[in-house]
Amino acid sequence: MVPNDSHAKDKIPSKDFQASSKKSSLTKNNILSKLENLSLDSSSPKPSVITNHTSPQNTPSSPKKSDLNTTEICNSDCSSSKTTKRVALQRNTVPPPINVKDAKLIAQKSLAQKLLFMSPTPSPPTSALDSFNDLSPSSQLSNDRPHDPQNPNSPNNTSSLPKSIIKIGVSTERNKKYRRTMEDSHSFVYDFCSVKDQFFAAIFDGHSGKTAAEWCGNNFHLVLQELLNENPDLPIEQIINNTFVKVDNYFSTLERSRSGCTAVTALLIPSSQNISSFDLYVANVGDARCVYSNNLETIRLTYDHKGDDQFEANRIINAGGYVFNGRVNGVLAVTRSLGDSSMKQFVVGNPYVSHINIPKSSGTLVLACDGLWDVCSDDMAIKLANESPDPQSAAESLVQYAVDNFSTDNISVIVIKLSS
Repeated sequence: MVPNDSHAKDKIPSKDFQASSKKSSLTKNNILSKLENLSLDSSSPKPSVITNHTSPQNTPSSPKKSDLNTTEICNSDCSSSKTTKRVALQRNTVPPPINVKDAKLIAQKSLAQKLLFMSPTPSPPTSALDSFNDLSPSSQLSNDRPHDPQNPNSPNNTSSLPKSIIKIGVSTERNKKYRRTMEDSHSFVYDFCSVKDQFFAAIFDGHSGKTAAEWCGNNFHLVLQELLNENPDLPIEQIINNTFVKVDNYFSTLERSRSGCTAVTALLIPSSQNISSFDLYVANVGDARCVYSNNLETIRLTYDHKGDDQFEANRIINAGGYVFNGRVNGVLAVTRSLGDSSMKQFVVGNPYVSHINIPKSSGTLVLACDGLWDVCSDDMAIKLANESPDPQSAAESLVQYAVDNFSTDNISVIVIKLSS
């Protein structure tokens, strides 16, 4: 007895299905026969190679058969007149040639990215610097707030400063039209190292974040003070250089520290040779600058470390780097800085140091970051400072001058005037 199955007739292939299967089988056999007859000889058509270059001169020569995995793609109706498309997938073949200029740009970009994320060999940990991380409020001499003469607790309040022949004014500006954050920092210390009339001032201009600049604003003077006390017989220039290097090495020990800063420092020491004069030591890395006027001439006491400087460019090239569009490896605009640990092979922390002897009775000193110097000459800065009645108004007028002349950076200015 035949089982009752209402769908039994549906299991019997229809004539149309049998015809379709036969046609599909013929098509499959036809494809297999064509694949067996495929040849990569010069007499047969060359397979089309997938490439991003459509111009005929950039199409590479036909690769070897061993380097190809050839497949064929065609329509279900191979009997039609449509051309069969063959695709050759390359294995370990030489990439198609590209424009020489494009190749150079790609190589530079690749190297710049590699250096940017490269982890340098860390310097030995500097245990002495670890104690500078936790500071009492009295030692935090750096603040990015504007000077407030009505606030006796303001670190920039000149009315609460000790009486001295050194008068100082400080002014800062975030420049909110162009900058979302303030990455500058500064510090100044009267009677530095407990020596009467010895004075220290500094500005730190941060980039890639404000971590490095803020740390230097709070701690750089403490490192300098420590080295001055530990090495009384060393030349002051050497101690200043060692301070910069020690701080720079400290940033290399910090994990994931990509922040950096330029710096300019000024150290006034009462002269041991002449009681009526100061020994002025100025140091800088990057493009932060200091100028001095003795009411007769304007003297620049720093050196701009930029990529377009031939001496700095030669130093970087000799170290294995390059300068592209005025930037070290196409990334950083300055050739020396504190921090920037990923580029320490080329962007060193050794400062330019100058030393002059100046009278205590007169003179004007202007320290500022590139937010001022990008739009203001040395002579103009001294002119505006000397036209102001006091250092504080001089600093404020210089900041306003930078804003009015379309400076696009954070602006920090310290003006120091000497008077007996």
